[in-house]
Amino acid sequence: MKTFFLFSRISVTMLFCFAMAMPSLPAVGAAAQKAKAQAPAKAAKSPEELQKQLEAFAADTIGKLNRHALPSLNKKEIKQNADGSFTARYVAIDPATIKTSYKKTDKPGPVPYIGYMSYNEAEYHCTAATKADAEKGPFTVKKAKMLTELIKYANGKWTY
Repeated sequence: MKTFFLFSRISVTMLFCFAMAMPSLPAVGAAAQKAKAQAPAKAAKSPEELQKQLEAFAADTIGKLNRHALPSLNKKEIKQNADGSFTARYVAIDPATIKTSYKKTDKPGPVPYIGYMSYNEAEYHCTAATKADAEKGPFTVKKAKMLTELIKYANGKWTY
């Protein structure tokens, strides 16, 4: 019984401490709606600002994808073929092919806009007699595909 009593006291103390921290948590229910209604509205961005912000997000994202993709220009995948030759390959996105657009969503809520980011992803190959020659190139496009990604605009910025 003493163990249960001790556990109960600790639990009550923990609940009290948690309750004291509650004001820092977001309000819930009717109180939240009232507080939200009284909060000043954020200034809407112009269409030009939204497009410029989306283009910057897309360029940054493509840069990250190119840096972290495997195999990449700096970390090529090299395999030996059955005939003894070597093939080096890597994947890259051409930043010049990025196209962006956005539209207003139909429903009210935390995501007022949906963005579209399209780009070409290409797989480059080089086959040569030696591993070193295959790694040097020249590389040609073996496969290419156009990809489109959806991006949401929430809390004043574009995110995945």
